[in-house]
Amino acid sequence: MFHGPLFFGSQQEEFDVIYDTGSDWVSIEGKNCTNCKGNTFDSSKSSSSKQVGKSVSARQYGSALLLGTEFTDKVCLYKFTECVDDF
Repeated sequence: MFHGPLFFGSQQEEFDVIYDTGSDWVSIEGKNCTNCKGNTFDSSKSSSSKQVGKSVSARQYGSALLLGTEFTDKVCLYKFTECVDDF
């Protein structure tokens, strides 16, 4: 398992993430998370954030079930470089 930083949104907020090579999703805790530890992401502060749909989505990762709202946003490997705009 690998981990390292990714930078999210127009403000390039840094999160330490686990790189799951078997998934095409990036999951981070949002500001509405009531039992999260550490940083949470406030999508309203990112001018590049766009909500995808209105309903809650579910993703199963092994024994873990993730529930949340889907967004696209700018995601970068390095601050302001090596970015995907609508990830």
